[in-house]
Amino acid sequence: MKKIYLFYSLDAQEKTQHPVENPIYPKVQLLINKYKDSAERLIEKRLMPKMNNPSMNKWLKVVAQKADIKQNLYHHMARHTCATTILLKNGVSLEMVKEFLGHKNISSTIVYAKITNTNKIKSMERVNKLLNA
Repeated sequence: MKKIYLFYSLDAQEKTQHPVENPIYPKVQLLINKYKDSAERLIEKRLMPKMNNPSMNKWLKVVAQKADIKQNLYHHMARHTCATTILLKNGVSLEMVKEFLGHKNISSTIVYAKITNTNKIKSMERVNKLLNA
C-alpha cells in the first residue's frame, strides 16, 4: 500500500525566519485532526504547542520512564537521533536533513553525518542496482 504524505505549512523557523513545509505521515495527520478543536490550539493558533527545552526534556523523561529506558533523554539527543538513525541511515540526503532540522547552512548539518560501514554498503547496493538494471 502506497503511503500518502500530507504537507503542513509551519511557522517560520526561529533561527532562520524561513517558513518550512514538512511531510506528515497519515497517522500523524489523524492525531492533528483529533485535537484540532482543543482549547490550546484555538488559543495559540499553532499546530503543536510551543515547548521550550526544559519542558521538552521533562516530557522526554516521562517517555523514558514509560519505555523503561535507563538513559537520560533530552531534546538535543532526540533531534540528533532523528537526524542520524532515522533520516541519514535510511538514505535521506544531507540537504534534506538540513531542511528538516531548519539549519541555515549545511555546515551545521554535517556534524550529524557520520560515514559508517552500513552507509557504505547501502550506497554501493544502490549503485550496483543501477548498474545491473
